[in-house]
Amino acid sequence: MVKKIAFVLIPFLVLIAIYFSIKDTPIPQPQKRVVVYTYSSFASSWGAGVQIQKKFEEATGIHVEFVDVGEAGVILQRLILEGNTSPADFILGLDQFSLSEAQEKASWLQLPALSMSWDRYLPEADREIQQFRAYNWSPMAFVYREKELTPPKKLEDLAGTAYAKSLSLMDARTSSPGYIFFHWILQKLGVSGTQEYFKKIKNTIVTVSPSWSAAYGLFTKKQARLVFSYLTSPVYHWLEEKEMSYQPVYLEEAHPYHVEYFAIPTTCKNCEAAKLFADFLYLPEIQKIIMQKNYMLPVISGVVEATEFEKLKIIPLFHPTKQIPRSEVIEIWKSLQL
Repeated sequence: MVKKIAFVLIPFLVLIAIYFSIKDTPIPQPQKRVVVYTYSSFASSWGAGVQIQKKFEEATGIHVEFVDVGEAGVILQRLILEGNTSPADFILGLDQFSLSEAQEKASWLQLPALSMSWDRYLPEADREIQQFRAYNWSPMAFVYREKELTPPKKLEDLAGTAYAKSLSLMDARTSSPGYIFFHWILQKLGVSGTQEYFKKIKNTIVTVSPSWSAAYGLFTKKQARLVFSYLTSPVYHWLEEKEMSYQPVYLEEAHPYHVEYFAIPTTCKNCEAAKLFADFLYLPEIQKIIMQKNYMLPVISGVVEATEFEKLKIIPLFHPTKQIPRSEVIEIWKSLQL
């Protein structure tokens, strides 16, 4: 628990080879661009997309066109709706809870396995799943401000009067962190145990917001003293605001985690360019941009060293025995009437 995140520094020979192969690989004229469907924070002017777009175009001469589809949960639905007419060459922003549906309702190119040094703390089973590759990840955690409350040690602690009207949560139907939180509780406690747990913490919850940004905004405006978010979220405040009072809560039990993936649909129009873009995302320089803009952890080793992310502690991760179907999770959530 008290160890700091440490990554092994290794030569990135394979990744360097990828970089030079990208620079020297000729691309047919019709494939001078790659269309990427992604979520708002990645495609925005302040997101990782702008810098990655520039560097990829400089390296390859291929233009990256980021299409902002809004929330991450909408990406797959838009691709499915468009079908064979979709202009998307690349999908960036799926997570481990959407892969089953993605595999069932869309068709994807098989990408060759890369010989590279993965982040050893990212569970091996979550690195590559069928045609989907991880590009960033983070454990999930409650976040608080020092001196406003004593952080809980266990989930059960939240039922105590010390945490009354303190917790900002997200709706499991519309928010990925909200879904992860509820899926975690459901996995640990079962249906009846979950229903009882939410009865106990009802007085703890300030509000249930439709999105992470809304819930986290209430927390930063001090309308809540605790929020369920990413372990990495405090790093934003450390770096951008020079405010060290924001801290993650390290529970005495395993934390859930969130992994984000990319994939190439078989309906791609610029498929070779999309494959080059996939490899490009694993260059250390690009992984660092994603880390610094998304405030998530990289999936390759040797990137967080000498950064603020290195101050985060290593924590045990919660591994579900099975994934409960999303439709079932949502129905149980709705029954709580929060």
